[in-house]
Amino acid sequence: HTLSLHDALPICFPVTIEPPSILNKVHQKAKQFNLNIISADYKWRKLRKTSQINNKNLVQYEITFPLEGGYPSIRNMVNGVMAENPNIALDSIEFEREGVTTSFCQARVTFVVFMLGNIE
Repeated sequence: HTLSLHDALPICFPVTIEPPSILNKVHQKAKQFNLNIISADYKWRKLRKTSQINNKNLVQYEITFPLEGGYPSIRNMVNGVMAENPNIALDSIEFEREGVTTSFCQARVTFVVFMLGNIE
């Protein structure tokens, strides 16, 4: 039996979940690598071109937050979030550090969570 993309979408993309549960997963992974997320900005976006599945559209939930810590910890945290949540993608990441000799850096991370939902 061949599975079409249309058949696979409900399996791949969860139905809209509450923002606190998504943020909680990201916070837990940050704590695992001794990183703190003090603030986060988030917004819903309906994708422009998508087919409806069970009367729902593919939507994206964008989360942007700053992090401070060692480069390996930030990189491992980002990789861990995406590995454990296949519907989350890294949209962008920016690193900044004071000098080439310091391992401490600041990062700005943007994740996009894809799911099925009705966003007006």
